[in-house]
Amino acid sequence: MKKIVTISESRLTDIIEKLISEQISLSETKKDVYKPVWDRNDTIITLYCALYGIKKLGYKEDTEGYDDLANEVIGSTSTSLKRQMGNMKYLMGLDDSQSDVSKLQKSVYDEYHNMPEEKLRQICDEIIETNIKDGSNYLRYKEQYEKFQGKKLERQKETVLRKKKESWKKQSEDHKNLELKRKGVKDVSKMKSIGTRPIDKDNRLFETKINNYISNTIKQLINNEQY
Repeated sequence: MKKIVTISESRLTDIIEKLISEQISLSETKKDVYKPVWDRNDTIITLYCALYGIKKLGYKEDTEGYDDLANEVIGSTSTSLKRQMGNMKYLMGLDDSQSDVSKLQKSVYDEYHNMPEEKLRQICDEIIETNIKDGSNYLRYKEQYEKFQGKKLERQKETVLRKKKESWKKQSEDHKNLELKRKGVKDVSKMKSIGTRPIDKDNRLFETKINNYISNTIKQLINNEQY
């Protein structure tokens, strides 16, 4: 015999909103939404940065410097650059937290990590000069950034609008309850539709199933969407 479980609209909304936020954050940290594919030149620069930092490449050794290098030369973010550097440091035996090393990263590491610093820097300088003159990486990054920020702003607007609607709905319900009390109804709850049952074991199981289903759906949507 099937058991009927119920869940309130506000509870379901909270679950969906939380899952969307978590999955978007997860997708942004796991994949590079600005430049999904890093080429050999990008990877050579990444190796140099992991080995020697960015000061000798003409950039300040701080957040702004990494932003400039990542945006202008590679066409991505400093967060992605540092994540790629983490993979190189994993190969160097300096970072055990990241192990998603690509074949290209392993190939570049094997070929260049024993090269003298000055010679490797010269290769990187040539790549940097070529990419900045070309400008296409930065322009693509800028377009993707504006597009992504636009989507983020739309999500924020939708959240604000939803909360406003919930507030209006509550104000309307409060007004109706006040009118009923004025008409002499002592127990207003009896005049309203039956609410949801308290969450018990069946409800929690139901919520878990909803969580899993929505989570998988959101993952598919995010993976299929190119920012």
